[in-house]
Amino acid sequence: MLRRILALALLALPVTALAQNAAPAGSAPTVPTTKGGSQFTGTASFASVGGTAFDNDEVGRLNTTIIDLSGGYFVASGVSLGGIFLGRSDNQDGLTISTFGIGPEVTLFLPIGNKDVYPFISAAGLLVNVSAAQDGQSDSINGTAFQVAGGLTYMLTPSVGITVEGYYLGEQVRPDEGDRIETNTLGVRGGLTVFLR
Repeated sequence: MLRRILALALLALPVTALAQNAAPAGSAPTVPTTKGGSQFTGTASFASVGGTAFDNDEVGRLNTTIIDLSGGYFVASGVSLGGIFLGRSDNQDGLTISTFGIGPEVTLFLPIGNKDVYPFISAAGLLVNVSAAQDGQSDSINGTAFQVAGGLTYMLTPSVGITVEGYYLGEQVRPDEGDRIETNTLGVRGGLTVFLR
């Protein structure tokens, strides 16, 4: 008799656990990218480049730091509309170029059936301000930028995940005098994403 009770108890444990984790009747399971939720992501990248010039003279290292902060509201499951703030700093031989940008962003999270991994792609348009400073003198100009990115968010908890993404950033500015200046950056960066429901 005791063996039968133990066997029934062991069989009941997994059924009880499934019942506790199941969604209420008539409702879909809740995932971080469900309509009505929101997401906030912060990523950063750093690069240091050195070498020699054409006359074999050494040039100072070019150090570049990029910080990307974004957030959005899920207007549909997997589709987030929001905004982005971009900060970039380039330093070489006493010259510092700082770039700040802000603009709208759309992010699409792709369903792959894995509750721990969320692939995504995003696109953003930005208004940017670029300032340069060297030897006590400085100047700034305005322009536009476009960024596309794609990567993965791996969930550490139901609301927090590690994000790794590759990105392309194209910038265009026009000085008061001279031709239009265009730059583009390809890179990889990492950070954290927080989902609120």
